[in-house]
Amino acid sequence: GAGGGSGGELIPESTLQVLRDLADDKNNFCMLLSGLTREKVDEAFGSVKSLACAAEHGYWYRAKAGSRVAGGSDHWQTNYADRPMTWYGVADAILQVYTARTAGTYIKRKGVSLTWKYDDADPEFGAMQAKELQHHLSQVL
Repeated sequence: GAGGGSGGELIPESTLQVLRDLADDKNNFCMLLSGLTREKVDEAFGSVKSLACAAEHGYWYRAKAGSRVAGGSDHWQTNYADRPMTWYGVADAILQVYTARTAGTYIKRKGVSLTWKYDDADPEFGAMQAKELQHHLSQVL
């Protein structure tokens, strides 16, 4: 499933079947919105062929061909392909600095997003670092 195995391990087959029934009904348009990567969404929900999906919080989408969404395709698409990703390297370098100096933190990297996780850091120091990081990023990006 989204955790690494087949979809059935994380998503019960009964749930997938309900999604299939809903998505296959021509009176419905069903779309799943997820923060997971495209690969994880495919892994978990790929067996629901009529289900439109959005991954990475909507950055990527796939509305099946023949659906009511203009430009529907069986392939992942984005409306942001022409936008430069120059910010990513800058932000990643800054996050690495904060990660190195804050025990219990790590960077979660997805295709088009970075998240600085500090749940396991000292609560006060982690919150202080997060606030400082937010300010730092707002100044340079």
